[in-house]
Amino acid sequence: MERIRWPALVAAAALLAPTAAACSKTAGIEDVFTALDGDGMRRRGRFTTDSKAVHCIIEFSASRPGATLEVLIRQIALPNGEPTNRVLVSVEQMPPRANRLQATGVQFRGTDETTGEPAGDEEPIPAGTYRCEARLDGELGGLAEFRVDFADCPPALIPDNTRCGGFYDPNKRCKKYGVTSTAAVDRLCTCTSGTWICDK
Repeated sequence: MERIRWPALVAAAALLAPTAAACSKTAGIEDVFTALDGDGMRRRGRFTTDSKAVHCIIEFSASRPGATLEVLIRQIALPNGEPTNRVLVSVEQMPPRANRLQATGVQFRGTDETTGEPAGDEEPIPAGTYRCEARLDGELGGLAEFRVDFADCPPALIPDNTRCGGFYDPNKRCKKYGVTSTAAVDRLCTCTSGTWICDK
């Protein structure tokens, strides 16, 4: 398969490795899916708050000039399942004209609600249920729903008084020496007010 590469959609977005194949459509969205990586090799619909990013990948054709591709990341439910409707990312770009299938995407890492800037990859992705929506020339062409769950207990030592807020369910209790620890005496740590507080 031939590959096409073009500049990324930008916002909470980054360049994703594109794929390409022969295509006869003049303009249309072929597929929308989410993955752990920008190449789309690790497709999935469930992520955790400690994932580095959620990659929403759009495969489309645009063999006529002037086509406009828009991608939205919409939160449709809060972590407790309560419905909501909040657009956290909206990105628009005019893709290059090409007589074959192209791919690009948005890298979602959460957005600082004060500044509107993407959060760094050391920050948690907000828990909840989301939908990636792709529109070509204003027409919805495809969507992919995905869920972000709170992370499980840490795999190794939890240092006292370190951050847990946003990554773990409030009041989460975990073994101090890692989730698989089988030590005869293993203290527990509780995520309290955003910080791990461990038993003495």
